[in-house]
Amino acid sequence: MKYYVATNGSDSNSGSVQAPFLTIGMSMSVVVPGDVVYVRQGTYAEWGLNPVSDGTVNAPISITNYPGEIATIDGGNALNNCPFDLRTQYFVIEGLNIVGGFPAGIRIGYNGGGSNITVNRCDISGWHGDDNTAGIYIEWEAHPDGTVITNNKIHDHQSVNPGHSCGIIIFQAKGLTIGNNRIYNSGGAGIYYKHSFDDPSLSLVENNHIHDNSIGIQWSRRLGVLRNNVLVNNTNFGIRMFVEAASCDLLMCDNNQIIKNTIVGSENPINLNREGGYGCPGAIETLLRDNLVYDFNSPDYQGLGVFVYDVTGMQFPPDGHTRADHNLIYSPGNSTPVKIANQL
Repeated sequence: MKYYVATNGSDSNSGSVQAPFLTIGMSMSVVVPGDVVYVRQGTYAEWGLNPVSDGTVNAPISITNYPGEIATIDGGNALNNCPFDLRTQYFVIEGLNIVGGFPAGIRIGYNGGGSNITVNRCDISGWHGDDNTAGIYIEWEAHPDGTVITNNKIHDHQSVNPGHSCGIIIFQAKGLTIGNNRIYNSGGAGIYYKHSFDDPSLSLVENNHIHDNSIGIQWSRRLGVLRNNVLVNNTNFGIRMFVEAASCDLLMCDNNQIIKNTIVGSENPINLNREGGYGCPGAIETLLRDNLVYDFNSPDYQGLGVFVYDVTGMQFPPDGHTRADHNLIYSPGNSTPVKIANQL
């Protein structure tokens, strides 16, 4: 079934192209697996959007812009007014402009659910708030699985403290695919996986253009593949692994791969770190291959900085079993490209 929403519609209509609904919320209350909602040109001041039914693997529910028209959903700036607040599964958001929201433009998995969500070809901007806010926010309660974030533009936060805002922030999600996005002016990290857990699924971050943030990718998760990303002018770090959490069980950061990324103009392009004060081992068993790193200026971290702890019962050498192969690391202002465990 196809439903239509327009600014001149009515929620007492049938939702057909000739008699569209007025609100997106009305369309979300009637959709079933396989349905598609087309949103016509205009701005819709709505939040908390979540379809009443789950889609299925073979029949997802979708919402998209009407072909050739620009549809904007504005969530405003009130706390917990996220334009999309998703607890469903097998749901696709495509081709929409999503503005505002607090703490996010799209929040996935808050109060459970939120698996197999796809966000594609959207323009997401202007989210509000400070710590742990983002254009796309993936919650931890149900360990959301199968999130796909592709071909989006995520940019220009409206945070009071921009250093704590992110383009995408993730807590304990599984099976992520984040690809072909442009993420910029988020304030903090372009992509931040904040709290890990013991999960065997692979997550893929590839072909993203991430620029003009404080950090490009901040990653505290195991079994991630970060490849073919271009990270430019992220002032503090290009890629930083294993950074911050309340305890070691939220900081599993082993067996990640950093492959064929281009990192330019960060103080420290690649930093494999550990959480100070908790004695966690750090970013261990990391593979770095075929990365191009240029123009860094940190005397403390260099182009590649590796800092891990030796933990009782879990001993690692100073390099944390980091494997670096065929990387090109150069800066005209720094003659030492690599620093391991505080030793050049």
